[in-house]
Amino acid sequence: MPHLAFDIDFCAQLSKLQGGVKQGVFDAWEKFEHLTLDQLFKDQGLKLETLKRARDPHIRTIRIDQGTRGVVLAPDSGDTYVLLRVMPHDKAIAWAIKQKASINTVTRAVEIRDIAMLDELTPAYEQIAPAPDERLFAKVSDGDMAALGIDETTLRQARVLTDAEQLEVFAPYFPQDQREVLEYLAAGFSVEDVWRDVVSVAMSTVTAGDPPVDTQDFATAIQRTRARIALVSASDELRDILDKPFAAWRVFLHPSQHKVAYRPSYSGPAQVTGGPGTGKTVVALHRVRHLLGHLRDGDRVLLTTYTNALVTALRAELDALVTRVCGWLGSGIAPGEIGVSARFNKTCDRAVDRLRAAGVPAARLRGNAPADPDTVQIGTMHAFKGLEFRCVAVIGVSEGALPFPKAVTAAEVDRLQHDADLLAERCLLFVACTRARDGLYVSWSGDPSEFLVETGAVDRQALPDRG
Repeated sequence: MPHLAFDIDFCAQLSKLQGGVKQGVFDAWEKFEHLTLDQLFKDQGLKLETLKRARDPHIRTIRIDQGTRGVVLAPDSGDTYVLLRVMPHDKAIAWAIKQKASINTVTRAVEIRDIAMLDELTPAYEQIAPAPDERLFAKVSDGDMAALGIDETTLRQARVLTDAEQLEVFAPYFPQDQREVLEYLAAGFSVEDVWRDVVSVAMSTVTAGDPPVDTQDFATAIQRTRARIALVSASDELRDILDKPFAAWRVFLHPSQHKVAYRPSYSGPAQVTGGPGTGKTVVALHRVRHLLGHLRDGDRVLLTTYTNALVTALRAELDALVTRVCGWLGSGIAPGEIGVSARFNKTCDRAVDRLRAAGVPAARLRGNAPADPDTVQIGTMHAFKGLEFRCVAVIGVSEGALPFPKAVTAAEVDRLQHDADLLAERCLLFVACTRARDGLYVSWSGDPSEFLVETGAVDRQALPDRG
């Protein structure tokens, strides 16, 4: 019987979907569970349709409700389809025809890319690119790129990029595994580091005895893509996911997370570290699940977390941002004259969502696209280079974000490179702050960045004692 699985990008939409749309998703899933493939294609309520002008025949749409369609990966082999996105009818069609599915020849996972947008961006950036030896990935050979899972299409596109700022423009459209590899390389990690920390952990489902990868065998690839595709087997489980969006994230584990959560045992206490949003709480929940399956009668598991405090601190920071921006707007400053900058894309996205929820028009900076004068502009510190605003809010200037540990070489490894990396991190903050012409606002949640303490912007004596 056929099945409908769920991509992680669909789960990211859950909190914004109306109840009727969620019910439509549930009804579609039930049809996949109870009908044959032939019946699915004939079902007039589902309307599993191929698309005219689609870049990939494997990308199709299904009906969710009267005005909403779901975009699905419909492989030629196997009986598992994957729901990628749910969108209003016209937007779903427009998005679907630009996507292309493929299978990574190294990780063997399913990948989705916006091939139409990448094909549009590449020649434009090629025209303004410097000589090849001055470009972003000039020091990484084609062979090393291939070994890290970068296919010929992505390689051609990546070779036109000059700096990390340009990579940020392309990043949302690259396949996820390949994007992560390129971002690590652009941050200065070696090929060996990227293989160890990114590629090898994504290959946890690959064994030495596996046959050569079949780039058309989506049925097998879907089963291997457990970090991004969830296979739901029971209606109660799906109801829980649809009704409680956090439950959706519990079904996804990156291979590196799975390795930590389901390790048979540890010889003593174990510490799992990672920045905000890296899934530490999710790993802890899975670890509890693993332990519960091996308890003796009378044993119990205690789970404690400080997540609520961190969430409260971040929420307070974003609320303060709204207050500050509204104050600037109230003083007569136009939305387009206000910029909001952060170290990470996720922080920028949260700022956009919070401002919009407060009724403030806000949008992400997108490459060379002209800015809307009626919209507050939000972007990363890299994206703010060369721009100027009357007022700028620099948010998330917290310990662990600036300097970002992964961007700084350990002093014991290379002292000179360590110092250079720290300088680069300071320059990022300097660039963001100097984009303001009249007003500057800087905020953090938790402990402030050491850069703020060093400059005297924050009173060291006023900080709480952590010892």
